[in-house]
Amino acid sequence: MKPSEADTVSDVAYRIIQYLEQHPQATDSFRGICTWWLRQTESPLPEAAVARALDQLVLEGCVDCHQAPGGERLYRRRMH
Repeated sequence: MKPSEADTVSDVAYRIIQYLEQHPQATDSFRGICTWWLRQTESPLPEAAVARALDQLVLEGCVDCHQAPGGERLYRRRMH
């Protein structure tokens, strides 16, 4: 991963954590996170960066990921 990509992934991860701090009960799919949690007025964030950020947050234990009955992956704040 290039340094600029790493910065983007870190920024996305930070924004996801901020969203979850403001909305601790939030649960959403990848598409919902891109559309609602990370919506911006300027150009959209690269989906690859969002996916990497979510993977990183799951590995760090900050976010839980589970599959809904239809197979879609859902993300939410990990409750400690």
